[in-house]
Amino acid sequence: MISKKTFNLYPNLLIIVSILFLTTCGKWGWEDVTSDHEPVLNVFALISLDTTIQSFVRVHQTLDLQSPTVEFIRKDTIWHGDNPNDYWTHNVYESKYLVKDATVTISDGTNNCIFSYVNLDHDYYWDEQAIYIDTLNKFHPKSNTKYFLNVSTPDGKQLTGEVTTPPIPVIYSEQIPDTLYIKKTFTVTWKPLETVHSLIRTSSILYWICGSEQRCVMEPGDSVWTSSIVDCHYYENESSEPDSLMIELRTLDDNYYEYFLKHAWEDEFVSFLLGGGNPGLALGVEGGYGVFGAIAADRVYRIVVP
Repeated sequence: MISKKTFNLYPNLLIIVSILFLTTCGKWGWEDVTSDHEPVLNVFALISLDTTIQSFVRVHQTLDLQSPTVEFIRKDTIWHGDNPNDYWTHNVYESKYLVKDATVTISDGTNNCIFSYVNLDHDYYWDEQAIYIDTLNKFHPKSNTKYFLNVSTPDGKQLTGEVTTPPIPVIYSEQIPDTLYIKKTFTVTWKPLETVHSLIRTSSILYWICGSEQRCVMEPGDSVWTSSIVDCHYYENESSEPDSLMIELRTLDDNYYEYFLKHAWEDEFVSFLLGGGNPGLALGVEGGYGVFGAIAADRVYRIVVP
């Protein structure tokens, strides 16, 4: 399990775990096959220029038809009583799709940064993550910069990738009133983003308010978004207290946009921004499946009145 010490060293790991919970509806990155094939790597690599999310690389692999999909790890006691024979145990398994012994590097063409495996055993019965991060805090990505990914394993598998990070968005916060009313529309403007897609979303902070959860994918060149008024007459028991509203604008590189939004397969898994993902694609990577993507973000906070 993730130790308290680990979170003290890498506080953004909690964000990564939350991301991965949302991206594992079904078998994220686990390629089901109908005929025998040579196993290859299946990677989700994310360069984040968002201070709330740490850059990471998740490394899985495909399996041939003869390979088992799970491996028994141990027996854990999940309950015990006063008597020696009063206890329950449960078998703990690990997915064979995971790759925990890879060598993972990200480079800007001059400086190489090694990403190391970190144990993110988030579930009591299953360990379904193989996450690599910059444990030495040497990776500080820049916007509008090309980066190169290299993932290799002791048994000879190799995957490479390339991505150009998006610009960091700038919301014109001075144009947003200090107090917003959920039953009235409001407009958000930002510095125009000519070459990349972006995603704007709003969310209340302390508790759920009907109409506060809104999101929209914006096309390159867009710089204005106006909220919608949601019919909330079905929610009679919601709080009438003011709350804080987060207004978040994310920029998405082309690889991320195409994998999670444009070519998404519904019900395969949900990205932590919006939409699904297509595990049969290779976007920004060669030598296997997956995606090498990048995001950036800006946020402002306002008081919102239901």
